[in-house]
Amino acid sequence: CEVSVLADGTSKSRCQMPAGTRIRVGCTYGCDTTLVTPINRVARQLGYQVEYVNLYRQKSKTSGVLLASVDAVLSPGGKDIDPKFYLDAVSEGEKAAVLDRFARKGITSPNSAMRDGFELSLLNEYFLPDRSEADVRQPWLGICYGAQILGISAGIPLIVDIREEVGIPNRYKTNDLITILDQGLSAEESLISRIMGSQEPFLAAEAHHQALNPRPDLPAILEGRVRITATSQPDGRLAEVIEFRDRPLALGTQFHPERSASGVSDGIFGWLLDAACEYHHDSRPPS
Repeated sequence: CEVSVLADGTSKSRCQMPAGTRIRVGCTYGCDTTLVTPINRVARQLGYQVEYVNLYRQKSKTSGVLLASVDAVLSPGGKDIDPKFYLDAVSEGEKAAVLDRFARKGITSPNSAMRDGFELSLLNEYFLPDRSEADVRQPWLGICYGAQILGISAGIPLIVDIREEVGIPNRYKTNDLITILDQGLSAEESLISRIMGSQEPFLAAEAHHQALNPRPDLPAILEGRVRITATSQPDGRLAEVIEFRDRPLALGTQFHPERSASGVSDGIFGWLLDAACEYHHDSRPPS
């Protein structure tokens, strides 16, 4: 959708939902007020109304039914992901160290492993090769935990603890400079470049001690199905944005747009809502 700027300085999307219809955003584990508040602010600017659906509370339904019930999926931050879900992507010589490090450094809750399995089942459905042309363009935004579980679904393991493995402080309550990578991709091919409107670095809020570990030898990286399109730290050692060649509207951000400056949050949440509006029209044509 194109966005026009109104006389009062607000913007309004040219994609419009049918009268009386709300955009249904499926939250994989509930969306708290920290997340909902900036999304609703952007929705008002664009002329949308949003309904939030807690997909986890409906986990007895099939993944296909859950995805079909929403216009966009939002996977918010959460606890650490159990290594059992990505251990196959860890070399034999490192597996014991990963498990030991998680036992010492992992931050979990009674439901965290259940959430991990639930999200991966949703992602397995989302990435099925026989999804319709419209469903391939269903937007999915993963934030922090959500970016990590997106990577794990593609066979990418995690750095269990940044301080211990990378040798820099864990990224809690800090703003990092995010660098969009120039990979020879066009603006249409690089979703984060299109969202941000340029490839200029930007500051974003961080709150994590784990991170994606996209080793260049991993099949998804070698085959180009998964792209790391932004990094942080002077040498780019931490992956910040993950994108997928076969799902052009799947985006994972290690940083937290909801805690970042409005230039970041407005861009990312505006993209999510516009893409959800377009998907609604494409997947639910008028009868």
